[in-house]
Amino acid sequence: AGGALLLNALTGRRSAFGFLGGLAGAALLARSGTNMALDRLIGARPAAMELQKCIDVAAPVEQVFETFSQIERLPELMTHVREVRVRGDGTSQWTVDGPAGRTVSWEAVTTRLEPNRLIAWRTLPGSAVEHAGLLRFEPTERGTRVLVTMSYTPLGGALGHALAKLFGTDPKSELNDDLLRMKVFLETGRRAHDAAAAAPR
Repeated sequence: AGGALLLNALTGRRSAFGFLGGLAGAALLARSGTNMALDRLIGARPAAMELQKCIDVAAPVEQVFETFSQIERLPELMTHVREVRVRGDGTSQWTVDGPAGRTVSWEAVTTRLEPNRLIAWRTLPGSAVEHAGLLRFEPTERGTRVLVTMSYTPLGGALGHALAKLFGTDPKSELNDDLLRMKVFLETGRRAHDAAAAAPR
């Protein structure tokens, strides 16, 4: 039923009724696909999403840690991180790519910093996006293993996350892209040509 409503909205005559039917169809598909209650899907009762990522880099752990810890330089190396402003009190203001071509901003604070071992952070209360994360750095025979653990509450709840994922703009897709860019930079010294600091705003 959800698929039929959504297909009708995409292929039929454009009208307010068709638009509402399409929204209902998308909600039904997301509800059946995620087995989540509708209030969580639309963000009325937010549910935290979790993701993990591991990547091996052929570079010494000291170099990898130093690069990741200089967060104000991340827009020079990543595509989806648009701007990071570091303040003297240990907090920072982040602007990153969001859904539908828009940007999303939040304030964060570093909660743990152990040289060459780990970096942990969380957003400050009242931030547009609530999330927390941990980066671990482990030396290997060939360089460094970076392990990323993140939890976040997506804009628009699980439905917003599902739609963002459909268009490749969810945090996991963006994290995968940017970690690969960091890996290339650390191993070759070449910055990505599409890094945010070099891309038109």
